[in-house]
Amino acid sequence: WRGDMTWRMQPVQLRAGIYGRGDVTGWMAASGSLVFMDDAVFAANRVSDAFAVVSTNGEPGIPVRYENQLIGTTNEKGQLLVPSASAYYSARYDIDTLALPANVKASVVSQQVAVAAGSGHVIRFPVERLTAARATVRTVSGEPLPAGSAATINGTISTYIGWDGLLFIERVAADNLVEVKLPDGDICHIAFAADAKADDLIELGNLTCRP
Repeated sequence: WRGDMTWRMQPVQLRAGIYGRGDVTGWMAASGSLVFMDDAVFAANRVSDAFAVVSTNGEPGIPVRYENQLIGTTNEKGQLLVPSASAYYSARYDIDTLALPANVKASVVSQQVAVAAGSGHVIRFPVERLTAARATVRTVSGEPLPAGSAATINGTISTYIGWDGLLFIERVAADNLVEVKLPDGDICHIAFAADAKADDLIELGNLTCRP
């Protein structure tokens, strides 16, 4: 008589069994792959064709889809191994950003990549964590700045003042300087500090724009 069992997990396949007529003989086996890529080591079942590593710039917990099928989420380093890519086929790789916090931005969420047989490829998605802030900007006399006033944040980011003096800043630094050009041509400035590592939207309240 004899019996055996196979246990297939994501990182490895285990097999064990026994056989014999009088004396029983047991055996065990393990098979899988170790992939070294993108400065990381991944364990997987046997890679028989091609493989890919999806990288989300260090952002963990992002769902990844291969040919519209969910295959896992990125690990704590923002990486996920796709061990069963089809060689020479331009397959579609997607990341699902719907569950991401409001301060996480992804300019690219879908790519089509063909990988050669017996090789691997790193597919990078430029996911970026931003620290955003919101404020109501007022004149020295306390009136909201006119809508449409042009604002420049830290000399590089351009935006506009919204209704009721609303200013939304997509990316803030520890120390910030805002220059606002009013519709009549006058210029005023705002200086404020913020927690550049905050996870949630920073509410700055009322800020005064001074000549």
